[in-house]
Amino acid sequence: MDPADALALLKPARRTGMTPHTVTDLAGLRASLETAREDGYALNNQEAFIGDISVAAPLLDRQGQPLGAAGPATLFMVGLVPVLHAAFSLAFERVITQRLAADANTLITAARFEEGKLTMPERLPDEEFDLPDAQLLGYIFDAAGQRLWQSRSAEDESIDYRPHYHGGITEFRRTRDTDGLEYFVYDVELDLGGSEGDGSFSFITMQPTSEYRSLYEEFRQQLFLWLGGGLLVLLALLWLGLTWGFRSLK
Repeated sequence: MDPADALALLKPARRTGMTPHTVTDLAGLRASLETAREDGYALNNQEAFIGDISVAAPLLDRQGQPLGAAGPATLFMVGLVPVLHAAFSLAFERVITQRLAADANTLITAARFEEGKLTMPERLPDEEFDLPDAQLLGYIFDAAGQRLWQSRSAEDESIDYRPHYHGGITEFRRTRDTDGLEYFVYDVELDLGGSEGDGSFSFITMQPTSEYRSLYEEFRQQLFLWLGGGLLVLLALLWLGLTWGFRSLK
């Protein structure tokens, strides 16, 4: 806005001081407008409430024309979305890791290595491993990468996963089967004893990422709804505050 037009709007207004810091004289307002124009933002130092300092900046289009204004709270809410999304993704992966780690512990507890041979019971404590249609898959490989055992739930799966035994390493990763279906993989390397490394094994549990995708998307939608609702409330409060402020100037 042209400085002359801005002053023309301010001249007839009733410029009431809300605190001792409120700028009400035209010379002071002209100086404040000029400073805001040069700095690209406006500063409110206790002019509305004692102890309150706020800043606002214009939102410009590609031609440099103002579309609106945003304060720190609005920008904070907008910037908070990707931060919360990343934090949730990390926490979500931790939950999946803990779940698959518990399942891998079931395999480790059931495994027996005697006289240089690994044996597994007919049925496992976690019955999901024993159900052909279950989504929880279990595998055991030796240190050379040869598959020694697989759960009944994995018998019809075509996943070409080959661990590389490094000794005592635990990994959480993703892999795909021949049809492109993605799986979470939890790979635990463990030495059950024996000579020349013949007691070293990789205990692996897998589960399709699709099992968790619906839960992930549901929470993601809820996150955007909460933030969107909070932003709308913030904008409504801002509108009410501006309305009240402009009424006091009339």
